[in-house]
Amino acid sequence: KRQILDHKNQLMGEQARLAARLEVVQQAENSLAGFAGGAKFLLDAAKNNRLKGAKGLLSAAMEVPAEYETAVAAALGDAFDLVLIESRNDVDQTLTLLESSNDRAVVFPVDNNPGKASVSKKNALAIGRLADLVKIDDSIRPALESLLGGALLVKDRDTARSLRQQDPDSVRELLGGDNEYNESHA
Repeated sequence: KRQILDHKNQLMGEQARLAARLEVVQQAENSLAGFAGGAKFLLDAAKNNRLKGAKGLLSAAMEVPAEYETAVAAALGDAFDLVLIESRNDVDQTLTLLESSNDRAVVFPVDNNPGKASVSKKNALAIGRLADLVKIDDSIRPALESLLGGALLVKDRDTARSLRQQDPDSVRELLGGDNEYNESHA
């Protein structure tokens, strides 16, 4: 019985810690802390009904397992905090509004899907396609696929080099661990 009470107290403490963390994250999200000025400006404009078609930030729409966060951030670069907009038809309005702020932001229309993103061949050395390791709403997945292309996640640079040597034509980007290994060719 004592063990059960101790376990219950431990779980209640964990719940309180997580609730406090959630509150901090929600406050940061509401104030858009840590985001570029242009992204803040556009999201604020969307909240105040001055911008049609804004769907939010790509980073907020993704669920990325902790062990893959560095690789996803490296692969997306500046696009990590891009502002998703509903349609290519909303681009002009978005850019015009952004110009009035003297800030910059990366915007990406969700319907900008020129076709299926390049898909690297499956390989036993790869952990997987980076896009496949990210959970995201189906309506936004084409944008993520377009941005990540066929980027593969591998465990380390040696594995990336080995994979690149085995199939140099199908592998463009390889990400491993906390280090980015990016080779592109024309």
